[in-house]
Amino acid sequence: MNSEDAVAVDAVAAGPTAQSGLLASGAVTSRQLTEAVLAAIARENPRINATVAVFAEEARDAADQADARRAAGESGPLLGLPVAVWDDRDLAGQIP
Repeated sequence: MNSEDAVAVDAVAAGPTAQSGLLASGAVTSRQLTEAVLAAIARENPRINATVAVFAEEARDAADQADARRAAGESGPLLGLPVAVWDDRDLAGQIP
């Protein structure tokens, strides 16, 4: 694991404010942060059963798009942050 990946792993528990700052500073990419979140879900979910459906490939695609947008100069406090959606919401095109 390289140092950027280690920062992303630590950022998972740090919360969205810290994550947004790390993304804005370039310390981590959205893809790195998303991979760290997906790893945390895979590690912890069997024990706590907090997620019903994980759309990993869609999350990776969105992270790559966010990284491209940041590279093009776009910014925003939520740009590139991985998110979870409560399973009581319909997601267009998704059936868990």
